[in-house]
Amino acid sequence: MQDRICPDQDQLRALRTMIKHMHNCGGSLLKNSSSNEISYTDFTKQNEKPTLQAKISSEVLSHHMEPAISRIFRICFELWPLDNTFRIVYEAWLSYIQPWRYMSETKRLTLENCDEWAPFVKRNIDCYTKNVNDAYRRFLRLDIKRPSNAKVSDFF
Repeated sequence: MQDRICPDQDQLRALRTMIKHMHNCGGSLLKNSSSNEISYTDFTKQNEKPTLQAKISSEVLSHHMEPAISRIFRICFELWPLDNTFRIVYEAWLSYIQPWRYMSETKRLTLENCDEWAPFVKRNIDCYTKNVNDAYRRFLRLDIKRPSNAKVSDFF
């Protein structure tokens, strides 16, 4: 059996910062889930080409982060200490599964544009299903009698 090592607090803070940056920079790019093509869409100005930074951000997310991120969060949900520092894990996971939070007002998730976010959700379905179950199991182990832990339960 392979040893699993849980990231520490500083590594997760850095991961969350990188996730937020990638979502913010790559927000104008949506990947077509039925092919490997990247379709460039800018929600604010029509016919505007995305920046090189946005292209790179999208590539990093889709080819390097997406395949591993669910496993990283699964390990954290399982092995993180049962204390109030779990908030760091929870916030990093929420940052990843809600990329629309880091967009301008016109790009945020609404009923009118929810189809535009569907490819991201489909590519990351494990983060929305398996990781939710992992989070539930984690919260069942949490001692909510302690005031610092009770705060964390407010998020879920």
